[in-house]
Amino acid sequence: MVLLAATLVLALHTVDRIAPGPDGYGIVNVPHRLVRLAQDPLATENWWIYLTLFTTLVPSALNGIIGMCSLAALFHSKPKREALIRKVQRLTDKDESIRRDVALALQAPVFIGTLAACLCIWAAFNALMYGGSFVLSWFLGVTGWWEWQLIHGFGH
Repeated sequence: MVLLAATLVLALHTVDRIAPGPDGYGIVNVPHRLVRLAQDPLATENWWIYLTLFTTLVPSALNGIIGMCSLAALFHSKPKREALIRKVQRLTDKDESIRRDVALALQAPVFIGTLAACLCIWAAFNALMYGGSFVLSWFLGVTGWWEWQLIHGFGH
């Protein structure tokens, strides 16, 4: 997120330099936007910033969820797979216990992986709920510092 915000500030700052607005501050006026974001985060003029950040965050979060669900593969060891293959090869229509074992062997890792993913998502949600305001204010501070460096140059 920090890299995404830094890239967004750099791109908007570049747009302001290339295409100054009628008031001479640029089309976006990044310093003004950051001040307004800190003063009134819920103002409608800030919604496009949230939309830009969250439209890139949602695919990343979905990618993370899919990755966590693939943790199910960790619970499927090679000996279990080989035993499962042997059982499937011996499977007949009359042997219901083998069918039940196969179904359980196929469903258990998916259940465990899904449970692990849900626990990770729950932990991340709780972390955001309890530490979100601190992280967001720090994040805004870092973004403001980055924007100030772009205007005044590094090392001054």
